[in-house]
Amino acid sequence: MTERKDQTPADAPLILCVEDEAELLNDLEEELAEAGYRTLSTLDGASALAALDEATPDLILCDISMPGLTGYDVLRAVRGGRPELADTPFVFLTALADRREIVEGKKAGADDYLVKPIDFDLMLATIEARLREVERIRENRAAQGPDGLHSAFVQAFDLLGFGTVLIGDRCEIIFANRAARQIADQKDGIRIDRRIQAEDGLDDRKVREMLGDLQKAAAPAPSTASLSLPRPSGKHDYLLVASKVTSAQGAPVTALFIIDPDQPLGIPHAILAELFKLTPTETEVALALAKGMRTSEIAAELSIAPTTVSFHLKNLFEKTGTNRQADLIALILSCPISTGRAELLL
Repeated sequence: MTERKDQTPADAPLILCVEDEAELLNDLEEELAEAGYRTLSTLDGASALAALDEATPDLILCDISMPGLTGYDVLRAVRGGRPELADTPFVFLTALADRREIVEGKKAGADDYLVKPIDFDLMLATIEARLREVERIRENRAAQGPDGLHSAFVQAFDLLGFGTVLIGDRCEIIFANRAARQIADQKDGIRIDRRIQAEDGLDDRKVREMLGDLQKAAAPAPSTASLSLPRPSGKHDYLLVASKVTSAQGAPVTALFIIDPDQPLGIPHAILAELFKLTPTETEVALALAKGMRTSEIAAELSIAPTTVSFHLKNLFEKTGTNRQADLIALILSCPISTGRAELLL
């Protein structure tokens, strides 16, 4: 497996080239690189499927006649077992323009054919057209939005303090709330773009397998799955919990919840005060406790005496129905409410 980037931008479309003729494969790489594409190249079908465990191409160019796994085998594996690649164009390279061969490939899910010897201008035009078509499909899907989604729905998901992502039947992200985007913005092991991705290749494979297995599972198979995702920073692992749900049209949708243990949830200031009828100072003391501050630190922070902090603590215990600091802190951290704006990924 060879990945070629040259001076190509990191966000350029990635083309997976599968061709057992080394010289032709090199020519494909050079033409695609010159046209501004990144390439990932393999000489056989088995290596191509292994490459898909490490990267998600934007388009696949695949020879039909290869030793071992043929192009048809690769196509069936992609269309049948890789839901995250459902939108990915698959273009066959063939030495024969046989009508039956083309019909068979189309039925199996091929999007187009290029006949050898390859006309590179036609190849580049075909790739550009196919990628443009995929982009239009995704834009239309995003413009329509998830079924039944409206402003109240968006605002409701925004109130959740943990990451919430809705994933469609092609493993594309339909929706991500503000907390999910904040987690992704930390750039600490997880990315949220068109698809959810772990930065580490092995971890990304585990995420895709979890989501793919969950979507393909039929009743009475479990409808939930979970995964612990390590972070490069060394902080506590992200906790991923996925649950299979169904849209109004019956299409499978996965709800993925992302929990950052290093960002404990807590009741916002105003809600805490209203729920338990707290004074402003009692609220400040309660939230300071939830942050792990000691009595002396709270006193210094609020410019009050330690005895005054103790007085407020007594009132807090009475108003919240708790009798220990640990119980009070647990109560404050149990609320999943947050603030901000949720986002649709377009």
